[in-house]
Amino acid sequence: MSEYTDDCRAANIIASRLRGTVYALPKRLSKLGKPLGRPRRGKADLTAHQQRVLNYMREFLFANDQLPPYSELARHFGWKSLSTSQAFITRLAHKGAIERNQIGGWRFPRDHIHEEVAQATDWTTPTSYLLRFGDALQSLCRGRRPTEAMMCAWLDTDDEQLQTFCCDHGPSWAQGIAVIDAARVLADQPTEGPPHEYRND
Repeated sequence: MSEYTDDCRAANIIASRLRGTVYALPKRLSKLGKPLGRPRRGKADLTAHQQRVLNYMREFLFANDQLPPYSELARHFGWKSLSTSQAFITRLAHKGAIERNQIGGWRFPRDHIHEEVAQATDWTTPTSYLLRFGDALQSLCRGRRPTEAMMCAWLDTDDEQLQTFCCDHGPSWAQGIAVIDAARVLADQPTEGPPHEYRND
């Protein structure tokens, strides 16, 4: 076989691995590296340091509405090279803790987010109006939750801090007051069954 044919065969093998079909590499092509296979799912096997990196990425996302760039990870953890950040991100991806989005950036897997929300919420437990109002605002404001004092000030005195918060963190096309009104409608309609607290206005 010519060298060109060997290169084509190697490229086809690597492409098939990326699609999830695994073929054995010929011995003469084994220098291309280990089989890629499918990434492992589940975060149970994260090391303590990988978990710290993942936790920081979550905190950064909630504060900045995006995952930290490689340079920010390197700065925060005191790494001297961006390749260390890239290596950590790659390991987290292989363990299923993060994934690529449609444009090639990194994001947290959607299935993990939905599982965590489902596990964290018990729909049979009575809730307070303030808790539901806060949950609704958090959903409408891209995961950012206003403080309890800010919500109470709005509900009791129509203080404008909450409206400003919703303008800053809610959908760009919505007015702050519209976000608050939507959250109040959601808070007023809890799941039937348990004796939830209602607000008497």
